[in-house]
Amino acid sequence: MRNTIVLSLAVLLASTAAAQTPVVAAGTGRTRTLADVARERKLGIKGVQGGTLSVAGAPVEPAGMSMVRRQAPAGAAVGPDEVEWTRRNAEARGELASARGALAEAEAALPVVNVGTRPNAVNVILQQQRDAALLQYRTRARDAQAKVDALPEAARKAGAEPGWVR
Repeated sequence: MRNTIVLSLAVLLASTAAAQTPVVAAGTGRTRTLADVARERKLGIKGVQGGTLSVAGAPVEPAGMSMVRRQAPAGAAVGPDEVEWTRRNAEARGELASARGALAEAEAALPVVNVGTRPNAVNVILQQQRDAALLQYRTRARDAQAKVDALPEAARKAGAEPGWVR
């Protein structure tokens, strides 16, 4: 009983303190509480245009001073690095699709061995042969997947934009 009262009191104090924490709206200097922010989100209001919400009390940077890199215009020329990374991405994903297709064809071509609950020696040997025949296809698919998975990290280390390898 005592633990329940203490827990209830702690929840009540935490909820009232959180609801009264002041938040400064970006660019306006107007103070809002977290309750105001929650109410606006519930109503579908997305916040102040051109700014962010700083809960920690850090100063909010004006919209014109943003450190975010600007997007290139629609007709802008594509750089050689972007072309190279998108080519690498397309090759890796094409290789993965090819490997998965070959694996699916091989699995469909080889008979499925049903070992069941009481496997006999013949079925076990047939299953091992099937697995051995599919090993090269599975290895190729696994290696192609590893190449696709490693590409974003390689691009990041080279300084490429994340969107180039998605």
